[in-house]
Parts: sequence; C-alpha cells; structure tokens
Amino acid sequence: MKRRNGFVSNSSSSSFIVGFKGENNLKEKLMEGIEKNPLKPIIEKMVDCIVEKVTIYKDKKSFIESEFDVIDEIDDRELKESYPTIHNLFDKGFVVGYGYFSDDEYGLESALCYSDLHINDEDFFVEHDGGY
Repeated sequence: MKRRNGFVSNSSSSSFIVGFKGENNLKEKLMEGIEKNPLKPIIEKMVDCIVEKVTIYKDKKSFIESEFDVIDEIDDRELKESYPTIHNLFDKGFVVGYGYFSDDEYGLESALCYSDLHINDEDFFVEHDGGY
C-alpha cells in the first residue's frame, strides 16, 4: 500500500521512466508491431498521452544539465528515487524519458496515472507504479 506524506489533496500524480535504444522516436518505438491490432486507435491515443507527458534526454549530460542539476537539490522525492535507474539506463546506451501522469485530467491520462507498467527488455524499458 502506498502512502503520501505531507500535503494531501484530492488529486494524485505518478512519475514514469521510459528508455529505448535505436534511432526511432518514442512514439515510433511504442507503436511497433500494432499495425494490425484492432485496438490500434486506443493504443495510439495512449501513446500520444505518454509522448506528451515525457521529457526525453539523449544522454546523461543533457539530463544532468536540465533542471535536475544536483540530486541533493531535487525536491521531487520520486525523481530522487528514480535517479539511479535513469543513470543505469544511460550507462546501457538508452535514450531516457521522465514524466508524470495526473488524475486531474480525465480519460486516458487519469487511467494511466493509476496503472502499473513495467517492461525491462534489451532495448526498451518502462517503469511506472500507479498513483496513490
């Protein structure tokens, strides 16, 4: 069971990490292999939501130079906890994305906020624990 400490509101958010290898952009990578799937329109909307909510970093330097300068200065507990995973992905040659879903939005983003998703393949990685 997850507990939120500190200020609690009626809304939840949850962070996620994606990592992928290759020249494809994130949307192309997420859409691979679903051309004949009858759920393609729904899957494409989910992929669009993920792509909209993520910031992509091509290398460790771009991540470090971003707003997350020094781990000790990061106020975001979830990002602090994700920092070792993100650096490990960079060390393995992944392009890495970090983002959030919120249940303040309705529809797919809210559904994604509460959904667990874990993929750890040679060339694709997703880590997302559903919201509170």
